[in-house]
Amino acid sequence: VVDRLSPVSYTKNIPIPYLADFDETGFSVFDPRFSLPSLLDDPRWTKFLHHQFPPGRERDGQITQAVLEYIKGNEAPGPILMTLVEIDHCSHWEGVGSAPYNEQLAENDSYIQNLTEVYLAKEPEGIVFVVSDHGMTNIERTISIDLEGNFGKPSRNRYLYFSEATLFRVWIEDESMRGPIKAYLDGIHDLDGLDDDERKELGLTRPEFGDLIYHTPVGVQIVPSFWGPKPSVGMHGHHPKYAGQHGICLSSETDLFDDSVRAKDFHRVLSGFQV
Repeated sequence: VVDRLSPVSYTKNIPIPYLADFDETGFSVFDPRFSLPSLLDDPRWTKFLHHQFPPGRERDGQITQAVLEYIKGNEAPGPILMTLVEIDHCSHWEGVGSAPYNEQLAENDSYIQNLTEVYLAKEPEGIVFVVSDHGMTNIERTISIDLEGNFGKPSRNRYLYFSEATLFRVWIEDESMRGPIKAYLDGIHDLDGLDDDERKELGLTRPEFGDLIYHTPVGVQIVPSFWGPKPSVGMHGHHPKYAGQHGICLSSETDLFDDSVRAKDFHRVLSGFQV
């Protein structure tokens, strides 16, 4: 129901009895309420975005065909931004390295090759980028976290929690509960807490992110969680210190980036082009 009412909402996985206790204070870049600079705000780019096309296995092919037709129909197509997403869905439910995953990857490679050839034929001085927003690793084992069984139902004057596949966050109102809850979470194998230095490094210093923030190592998923009642085959969202969570950034022109590329670097380079 929430999905139909607000398809870009990220509160949709929170159990309905707890939904009123949460606010959406940050938004997807595809949400009109997103307020930071992004390429989606740049009028110079012609955009072909996945949420503009019907969901399903054929969506990436439909997006690619639409971009091809646009390029072929314009002598100078200019900068184009497109998103392909089915490899993410396939990775979650079929797994990295599976036969469907390899088939999807080969299909994406053919899309990218075809688009590159057609685009550079029209824009010989153009540059083609291929970038992913994260990596993906397969789940090997699961852990269970039962705050409610150990500390009672959450409430606004006691504690609230958010349980995602790889993240577990707790907001504490009753300070007498902080020590016992922390001790319980610290005692769970394959669950690591963020200390103050890590929170500062990751930009998670505001209390809105959670009084206590825990995460699982690569290959470990919290089950059940607000993500769902069963484990995925593949998952992302682990700590960025794990190389398996890193995305890729490929460019047809060298020396545009340093050795490590962050999202802000990619935005800086692409938004700085004179087109």
